[in-house]
Amino acid sequence: MTIVWVLLWLLLAIGVIGFIGWSTNILMAQKKAWQEFAAKHKLEITQEPGLLKPVSLAGLIGGRRTNIYSQTEQNPMEKMQRIYTHVEVFLNTPPAVMLVLSKKLLPSLMSELTLPIGIAVRGTDWPVMSVAQTNDPDAAKVWLNVPRQRALNNFMSLSNKETETIFICNGVQAFLIWRSEDPLRDPKKLNALVQKLFALAKELDAADAGISAKP
Repeated sequence: MTIVWVLLWLLLAIGVIGFIGWSTNILMAQKKAWQEFAAKHKLEITQEPGLLKPVSLAGLIGGRRTNIYSQTEQNPMEKMQRIYTHVEVFLNTPPAVMLVLSKKLLPSLMSELTLPIGIAVRGTDWPVMSVAQTNDPDAAKVWLNVPRQRALNNFMSLSNKETETIFICNGVQAFLIWRSEDPLRDPKKLNALVQKLFALAKELDAADAGISAKP
């Protein structure tokens, strides 16, 4: 019986050590990719205390505010913690209306962001969303013209099984949030994602046809 327990503990120890090694490898690859990206775009790097803690990036890329960071979360229904990568790209000309738009239901840490009025927009360019709320439906509909609906549709289409896409505006600042369990440890993939979000933010920044967006 003692030998059986020893073997069980040995197998458990091997599994734990293997998981820690795998997690460490992913984290180190992520840090390397993010540091390369930060150096390329002159972003500020914040390092939490501890070798195995992730870094976060913040700054301006081409005049547009960008944040990239990881966040550990635990769903109230789950015992296991999950680590989510967040990429936030801000608009330079946010609308003067509060909006919360999300392809999926909002994660628990954002549940307080709900607004009182649903947005009822109809059209082939309007994306199917689980959350579409505002404090002023008339102002929201004015801002949500067809080009912006199309841009939001393209943004929401980035959502998949492991990725969430959220647009938030408090009337003063607005930003696109791409969040996923993908650690983005490939600098080329990170750069491609940021460029895609930049293009969508530029479309949302643009006013009516004929007026150019800010950089």
